[in-house]
Amino acid sequence: MGYAEFSRFYDSAMKDYSWCSSFIISLFNKYCIKKNALLELGCGTGRILELLGDEFNELHGLDISQEMLAYAEKRVPGAFLYHMDMTSFTLDSSFDAILTVFDTINHILDYSGWLETFKHVKRHLNPDGVFFFDINTPARLQRLSILPPFLTPLENDSQVLMEVEEVLADDFNFNVQIFEALGDNLYKRHEISIHEHTVDPFLILKDLKKLFTTVTVYNEECEPAVSKEEIKMSLNGRMFFLCTA
Repeated sequence: MGYAEFSRFYDSAMKDYSWCSSFIISLFNKYCIKKNALLELGCGTGRILELLGDEFNELHGLDISQEMLAYAEKRVPGAFLYHMDMTSFTLDSSFDAILTVFDTINHILDYSGWLETFKHVKRHLNPDGVFFFDINTPARLQRLSILPPFLTPLENDSQVLMEVEEVLADDFNFNVQIFEALGDNLYKRHEISIHEHTVDPFLILKDLKKLFTTVTVYNEECEPAVSKEEIKMSLNGRMFFLCTA
């Protein structure tokens, strides 16, 4: 199963995003001087764009999956959507805020691609614009890889089984099996492997500081990690970065 088919199950397989949207909105309210145009990189089916729809005058999203964008077009009909690679995108517009969340950046499997993404973000940010993203840290992915598979119920009695596998140092597979309920205790199995690459957060922080005016790290509890010790204490969980142009 590729993303074309996985897109059918994506929304029901993913968790509730409302907690994250509340965190993002609070940061944008604090740091965005203007809230005219927002761009989401790797917008998928448009769930985050939909949740942020009342916060900006214009919504823009790009994704490498045409199938995901088809769902986003239905969910957020007023958004400007682009079929593009986030490592090399070029748009005629500039933005007050750019974000990419739920470890989308981990899907870029070489750190040089992360750096290209950061550079393209910087080129597309308005003065005083804000860039927000999160990562799966090396420690978090290693921790997930030693846990048993996760079983999550979906709509209509379907289920998803996910196992995280460490392939190489800093490279992991999310091996997903979806059991689609057909009725009468019959199921159709779909399989997909989603690859993620991770990077030392201190290296990311160093490179971000070369590009952006300010960089703030937040831990998995959505609290700022200011000192080196606080950042070290945050390494086991998801990590957020807020950058200003």
